[in-house]
Amino acid sequence: MDGADLKHPGGEPSHELAWFKNALALLQGWGVGYVGWAWQSDEQLDHGMLHRGIPNQGGRVFIDSLRPVSP
Repeated sequence: MDGADLKHPGGEPSHELAWFKNALALLQGWGVGYVGWAWQSDEQLDHGMLHRGIPNQGGRVFIDSLRPVSP
């Protein structure tokens, strides 16, 4: 699985981010481990999670997925 493709035109980035968030929630709910990595910034790769060293929207979705869920 890769991250959200933030270079889609129109409203697609919001769909990509929703898909990414939902996919991470499913993995979390199933107890499946996952890892995030940043090969390069989103200026080079469509699925990057960093922009100039700072988490972009996809990176923030990933970081938020690591927070404990309240019962």
